[in-house]
Amino acid sequence: MFSGFGYVLEKCPTHPSCDSRGYVFQHRLVMEAQIGRYLTGQEIVHHLDCNKANNEPLNLQLLPDRAAHLAVHNRLRSLRAQVSEAQVSELLHERT
Repeated sequence: MFSGFGYVLEKCPTHPSCDSRGYVFQHRLVMEAQIGRYLTGQEIVHHLDCNKANNEPLNLQLLPDRAAHLAVHNRLRSLRAQVSEAQVSELLHERT
């Protein structure tokens, strides 16, 4: 199932952060499995390729808060103004 914003939702009614229908964003579940704990309400999971449906572990980056997430997107906007999409993708994947 997908959210109205393009994120993949997964049914997990026992999760402490599930919505009223029992769904949780899948990218958050994947990150929790990677780090071995529940995410805090402030932590953000960023999709490196900006594809909200690509929840492969190597495509996800844990950020401490919204300010850090905004800084990543500002940096991406700046890079995109200077280089091609292929170069941006290459730079992002070099960091992982």
